[in-house]
Amino acid sequence: MMSVQSTKVGFVGLGRVGKPIARRILRAGFPLTVYDLRSEPVDELTKEGAGKARNPKEVAEASEVVLTSLPHPKVSEEVFLGKDGLLAGAKKGNILVETSTVPSSFVVYLANATKEKGVQVIDVSVSGASSTLISGGQFRAAAGELVLMIGGDKEAVERVRPILQTFGKSLIHMGEVGQGAIAKVVNNAMGQANFVAACEALAAGVKAGGDPKLLYKAISICSGQSWTFNATIRGYIEGEKSGIMNTDLAYKDSEAILQLGKETGVPMWMHSAKLAFFEAARIAGYGDKPWVETMKMWEDMLGIKIRSGPETKST
Repeated sequence: MMSVQSTKVGFVGLGRVGKPIARRILRAGFPLTVYDLRSEPVDELTKEGAGKARNPKEVAEASEVVLTSLPHPKVSEEVFLGKDGLLAGAKKGNILVETSTVPSSFVVYLANATKEKGVQVIDVSVSGASSTLISGGQFRAAAGELVLMIGGDKEAVERVRPILQTFGKSLIHMGEVGQGAIAKVVNNAMGQANFVAACEALAAGVKAGGDPKLLYKAISICSGQSWTFNATIRGYIEGEKSGIMNTDLAYKDSEAILQLGKETGVPMWMHSAKLAFFEAARIAGYGDKPWVETMKMWEDMLGIKIRSGPETKST
């Protein structure tokens, strides 16, 4: 097990989830070097004691373990394997931890690409599980309460466990590299499908004259409820401001489950429809808004009112 005092940690990607994770690692006492394309989050963490690098290569050169939190596999590939990427600066025995939501096949590709240099890759998919999804994963990250679904060599996982425990409450080793990514893709696909199905049915109920709050009250304790329904629908009805991921990322998640279905030969009829919905939502201008806000599409199309609480603008 690595000690807090001796392990040099790097972090690339200081976004909504990455920055609070990096901050928790730093506050736990790990020497931390960070990089992001934007200067603001880097400056925040350097003021708290982190070192900063000019590119991912420099992060790897200064670290034994590097974590990444990035928006898309194409970005991850450049960060890991580009000219100034992590592999260019990594040393034999280093561990690269991919926390981004990416296809399992992509993580395996990264692991194979780094193997020759003696660098290990593990995938640590994160979920912001809480009683209210309206708050989003960044709040669970800041509280150190994320669920971590881990794929990779058992010894490598144990070596980085003290780091992971700084921001993860539940750590589940799913198996070999790529299995953490599979768990995350499946989880996100199911949660978002539950939401879209709930929106359609609830819209029909309201159009037929039902009261949104009473429909929610009844369904939340009946067989139609789900964790996602209970965590999102109430917040939307009450007009709460959401910190959940934006619709562009939900669209990416939908692409990921379709890719998994293609790779495994599993038909994806419902998730194909869900992808089409999120594509329509992006065209309608919801791409940079929390995906829970897409419920307003039914309100606008049908001339109904589901959100009965105070109106709040998403950011």
